[in-house]
Amino acid sequence: MARWWKDLNLAEKLPYARDRLVEIYFWACSIQFEPHLALSRMMMAKYLKMISLADDTCDAYATMKEVNAFTDAIESRCSIDATDELPDYMKVFYKELLNLFEETENIASKEGRSYCAYYVKEEFKNLLRSYRMEAQWFNEGYVPTFDVYLQNGSESSSYGVIVAAGFIGMEKIAGIMEYQWLQSNPKIVKALKVLGRLENDIVSHQGIYNRLSSKVLEKKAVEEILKICANAWKDINEECMKPTALPSPILQLLVNLARITEVVYRFDDSYTNPSSLKDKITALLLEPLPLQDQVNI
Repeated sequence: MARWWKDLNLAEKLPYARDRLVEIYFWACSIQFEPHLALSRMMMAKYLKMISLADDTCDAYATMKEVNAFTDAIESRCSIDATDELPDYMKVFYKELLNLFEETENIASKEGRSYCAYYVKEEFKNLLRSYRMEAQWFNEGYVPTFDVYLQNGSESSSYGVIVAAGFIGMEKIAGIMEYQWLQSNPKIVKALKVLGRLENDIVSHQGIYNRLSSKVLEKKAVEEILKICANAWKDINEECMKPTALPSPILQLLVNLARITEVVYRFDDSYTNPSSLKDKITALLLEPLPLQDQVNI
């Protein structure tokens, strides 16, 4: 991952974006930690990095015209020929995103699962559409109702892309039926996306509090949002406990994504402010696991 990111040199080419490779790999390791899922872990980390770049570009740097041009280029053509209308900095990002799509196609073809690339790309298109909608709201000074905000925000959580990328490398466990299941946005996936959006926004966007009701105070608003998050967890747990034909590793991926969401966003926006994750990352990636010298029976 470090070599891949260094070779891209996007931290220098796109200096406005957050450079959080270690934090992103921490995310991926927390979701898919088993040794045999190394490819799944790597692809999740790469797509997480592209998600982060897209978020920083659309949310904090690009003009509305540029956001529209970038989204249209991915949505309609998804080809290097579509860069003519993009500013230079976007051409850099666009090219590397296409390269990742191509890498996905090559890996999936070797696994005999060429359909993976299609579904990952479709999820990324959904993500960019949701980012464009948020940028449009901001540009127009429009404050959506909470329901409208959450419907779009479920997609801008990026969890559809993360899960689709995680299916890569899972071989027969995540076949075309599992991708179609993901695309149908079932109850557990809806709950996961809601959790991802709201946990993030509680700590990173003060403006969300006023979207519930103009008369609701901040403390009360947070309490109401946390109730929604608690209900999302109930839906996730309920779906895991019900009989299902879905492979258990798929459910485990979803649960682990929900868990790392709590770690990163429950008390602070630890992705934007990574110092709060330092001890956890050190414990996971650098420190040896403690082993007891004796076991008392």
